[in-house]
Amino acid sequence: MSTTLTFGQQLAFAGRNLTNGLHATLARHDMEPATWYALITLSTYGPMPVERLREELEQAPATASIYDLGDLVSVSDDSVDLSAAGRERFETVREAVQARTREVLGRFDPSDIETTRRVLQALADGA
Repeated sequence: MSTTLTFGQQLAFAGRNLTNGLHATLARHDMEPATWYALITLSTYGPMPVERLREELEQAPATASIYDLGDLVSVSDDSVDLSAAGRERFETVREAVQARTREVLGRFDPSDIETTRRVLQALADGA
């Protein structure tokens, strides 16, 4: 007997499996998920007010303080950005994460992946 999962269950289980894979990849590169979240946030949005990064980090599944990030960030005049060391570390780990993503998604038809991205983006935008 096979159990049919609801859409919500499918999303939850897929999210769990993808998160576990991400965490395993990060662990192989000696990076905590909270640090990854901070680095990817700064890489995506660029320099930002310290308070905005604090707010972003409070919403993360795993949290780090700006002070936990050490030399990976530079703070000046109430603004925070990736330091040169942070950019280098981010790029190294991002390459590993992207390789893992290609491995996981490579077994699916690219048009299916694109449709899934559009649906998830629409849900994220309006949910």
